[in-house]
Amino acid sequence: VSLTINGTDNTTIADYIDIHANPQASFTVDDAEGCFPHCVNFSDLTVTGSGTIVEWSWDFGDGEVSDVANPSYCYDEIGNFTPVLSVEDEFGCFNAVSMPSLISIADQFPEAEITSSYQLNCLPPADFGFANTSTGETDLTYEWSFGDGETLSTNDESTVIHPFAQIGIYDVCLTAIDEIGCEDDSCITVEVFDIAQAQFDLSEDIICLGEAISFTDQTVPTPVAWSWDFDGDGVEDSNIQNPVYTYAGEGTFDPELTVTYTDECLDSEDQLYTVNVEPELVVDFIADTIASCQVPFDINFTNTTTGPGTITYAWTIDGAVASTATDFSNTFDTFGLFDIGLIASSS
Repeated sequence: VSLTINGTDNTTIADYIDIHANPQASFTVDDAEGCFPHCVNFSDLTVTGSGTIVEWSWDFGDGEVSDVANPSYCYDEIGNFTPVLSVEDEFGCFNAVSMPSLISIADQFPEAEITSSYQLNCLPPADFGFANTSTGETDLTYEWSFGDGETLSTNDESTVIHPFAQIGIYDVCLTAIDEIGCEDDSCITVEVFDIAQAQFDLSEDIICLGEAISFTDQTVPTPVAWSWDFDGDGVEDSNIQNPVYTYAGEGTFDPELTVTYTDECLDSEDQLYTVNVEPELVVDFIADTIASCQVPFDINFTNTTTGPGTITYAWTIDGAVASTATDFSNTFDTFGLFDIGLIASSS
């Protein structure tokens, strides 16, 4: 630029105006899609003009901003977001760039689901089958962790068979991952033990006909199925864990319990107890007379009770024990009605 002054002497003054090239703002991201919360790394790719970039201003599209050159930012809500980068160089030259709806944060998590037909098995190496019933809006890939140091990556939804070589308790986990990286986990606990050993207890092993016996399973670990044969005839009498049973006849019986974990892991036990069912205790008595018009009045009661073992007795008058003898005689000194009872207990 020059300025000429005309007069007696012509004077020309010259100076220069610098025109600087603008920077061209540009950026990239490492992962534009994901499930919330989703973190994105922003990288400045600005092409400088005449000067060095000295200021960066990021608008992540959700109201949050940053002034660092290459920020990382985590989106914590779903939606599409338009990030904007503004840059300014040392000469004050400015440029901005936006990428409409570049960032997509989804809420379409898959649902991981893992099931197994059984969670207990014995006699290692023990095989377990795990069914993958995961669902999602896109094709899924799967990461298996079996809790024994073994893993498996696959896009196959079919059942996975995995052998466990050692006794122990294992947390088996499945991670389902969709096409944009959304993921979900599902875990199941399985146990491998040495051998199956059926164990049980009962309330008593000598009973009278008509009395019930309570059977209690004491097998460890707890089985998944039970089969009881109380009278040893080879026919299942109950399939619940802790049954109550009444024998239909007298005799000696060896109750058997079969416990099942899998088709290969089961055990039966019939040598723990012998049950003796004795004849029924039948309590009865007779009196030589039951009425009188005068007092004192003597009555003799004869015990006709039948039953097994040693039997003890308690005679009662109007509910109060009057004698523990086998037979009973009593003198009534007052008029009235009296309830006579006999309680018998067999050993």
